[in-house]
Amino acid sequence: MKSLKTILLFFTIQTIFLQAQNPVFEAYVSLSAEKIFLDQTVDIQLDLKFPDGYHTDMAVLQEHLMRNSSFNFFPFSLASEPITSRKSEQGTIQETFLFRLQPESPGTYMLSFLDIPFYLETSPQKTVKEIISPIFKLEVEMPSSALNEIQPASPLPLSGKLPIGLSPSNTRRTKALFFSADSLKKMEAEWRARQFPWKKMGAAILGLLAGLIVWVLTRDRQLAPLKHQKKIKESAKAFKSLEQAHLLEKGQLSFFMEQLSWVLKKYLEEQAGLQAEVLTTDELATHVASKEIQKFFLKVDLVKFAGYTPSLEECQQAEALVKACLKQP
Repeated sequence: MKSLKTILLFFTIQTIFLQAQNPVFEAYVSLSAEKIFLDQTVDIQLDLKFPDGYHTDMAVLQEHLMRNSSFNFFPFSLASEPITSRKSEQGTIQETFLFRLQPESPGTYMLSFLDIPFYLETSPQKTVKEIISPIFKLEVEMPSSALNEIQPASPLPLSGKLPIGLSPSNTRRTKALFFSADSLKKMEAEWRARQFPWKKMGAAILGLLAGLIVWVLTRDRQLAPLKHQKKIKESAKAFKSLEQAHLLEKGQLSFFMEQLSWVLKKYLEEQAGLQAEVLTTDELATHVASKEIQKFFLKVDLVKFAGYTPSLEECQQAEALVKACLKQP
């Protein structure tokens, strides 16, 4: 008899030792209904069983339950705050969580608490144990309707009578206001007057754009005569200054020819846009059609580079040639 008690005591101590080494963690999920209508709620109850000295976090459990594995929105919302209850018995904690969900759209859904974490009381922020929650199926259907068939309603009868009772004078005035041709024309005119004048504004903007385009196209033509007159005045002014220098009377014939050549080149730049001052005589000849002007520039080259001294008569002929060119329009 004593040996039997000793054996039972040994197995009891061994069982307690094994439980202490491998504490029990269990989770059970139950639903109030596996099929509901869209206008109903469902209660999801999570029963946990774990050793004393541990705890779980309801916020984490709620987050895991409401998490959706797809890219669509979660088809449920919380209908009320979760309810929790807890009791302890022989070193084991039994805790219950009740979540009430409201469906948002019909369909068949697979829900789960995913991994359920447990924490030691001594280190509440560090997960020391996790168990995998079972997956449970829930079907949501559209609510049934009591209307088997919708009968189309008959159209309302049309009537020319006014919907409110008015005195005879007010009735006549109201009818005249709403149903006379003159009043309708007046109302249409008032409505058009209140409209924004898009057509007029569009026509004005198009007119401004057309005027601007015409001004841009004709601006250069209008300014060209002014520029031409200004350039002619500059070359004529240079020729006049040369005349006032009286180089011929002073006997400076070669210098007079060189200055006269500069005036003529200035005139060609102003008239034809040539860079006459940097062009050689041969290059100028391709742009100048006048044989007299070509001969004049050749004679100036002899004066500048060959030491040729022109006669007074040659200088006067050259002066007359340049003067005639300046007088040309």
